[in-house]
Amino acid sequence: MSKEKNLYDILKTASSVNTISEIARRLFISEPYISKLLRQAENKYGVILIDRNQKPIKLTKAGEVFLKDLQTILESQNELTYDLEPFSKFKNYEIKIAFNQPWLETSAQGVIPFLVHEYPAFTFSFYDQTTNLAQENLLNRSIDLFVGKLLVNKNITSIHFTDSSLALLIPSNCSLFKLKETELTPNIFKKFNNQKYISLTDDSFFQAMIDHLFQENEVTLNKVVKVSNSLITRELAIQGMGYTIITQQSAQDIEKENEVKVITIPKNMLELSNGVSYLNSSSKIIKEVGNKLYEFLISNKNLIN
Repeated sequence: MSKEKNLYDILKTASSVNTISEIARRLFISEPYISKLLRQAENKYGVILIDRNQKPIKLTKAGEVFLKDLQTILESQNELTYDLEPFSKFKNYEIKIAFNQPWLETSAQGVIPFLVHEYPAFTFSFYDQTTNLAQENLLNRSIDLFVGKLLVNKNITSIHFTDSSLALLIPSNCSLFKLKETELTPNIFKKFNNQKYISLTDDSFFQAMIDHLFQENEVTLNKVVKVSNSLITRELAIQGMGYTIITQQSAQDIEKENEVKVITIPKNMLELSNGVSYLNSSSKIIKEVGNKLYEFLISNKNLIN
C-alpha cells in the first residue's frame, strides 16, 4: 500500500477516534509510523494536519483540504490503472476483494480456491473491512469488489445473494442469561435496557442499524466498549464483558462450545441483506469476476454465516 493511501486512511480515520493510538489499532499500523507520515507531510507543506493537543483529536482546516485533495489524487491514480487495463495482457494483474468480518475467515477455504482456479493468471488480495470502509475504498478504487452488507449508492452495483438472520449473544454472567425465551419480542426487549453491550465503533453501518432498532423500541444501549471488528465483539461477549449482536449462525456455533445464551432476532425486526458489490464504472473483467463470485456464493450459501 502506498504512503499516500496510508496517509489518506489515517486522516479519514482521525474524524472518528479520540487518539493517534486508536488510529493505529484500527488500521493495524504502528503509532510511530503514523507520526512519521504525518510529520513528513506537515514538514513538506508547512501545515498542521491533525490537532493532537486536544481530545478527541481533530483534523485542522488544512487537514480537511489535504484529505479532500488526497482522495482526488488517489482516485486519479486508480482510474489510470483501470484506463490502461485494456492494453495490458493481464500479467500480474491484481484484483482486490474486501469481505465483511468475519466472512473472510469462514468463507476463505471455498472462495479463494474457486477464484484461483477460475482465473489462474490473476493475483487476488483479500481484506477484512467494515462496510463503511469498504464503500469508501470501492469509490476511490482501492478495492475492486466487496462481499458483505448490501450497499445503496448510485455509483455502485450491489447484487443481493442472501439475508442473514441475527441474534443476541449473552454471556453467562449477565442477568439476561436466565431468560427462558429464545426469540426476541417487544416485551423481552425492555429487559435489555441499560444492560452492558459490546458495540462496534460509531462509523459502522451495521452498528447504526442496531442503534436504530434500539431507539425504535425505546431501549437504551449501554455501550461499555466499542471495537472496530465483529470478531472482537464475539470474543469479548464470550469473556463476559457484555452481550452483543452477531449473525444467528455464528451465535449458534459459539453456543455449542461456550456457556452463552442465544436469543434470535425475528427478520421483521432486523436482518442483514448481503451482496457482491462493485463500481458501476468497473472494467469488464472486474464485473465478470464479481458475477462469477456471486454465482459461487449463491450455490454455497453455507460459506456465509
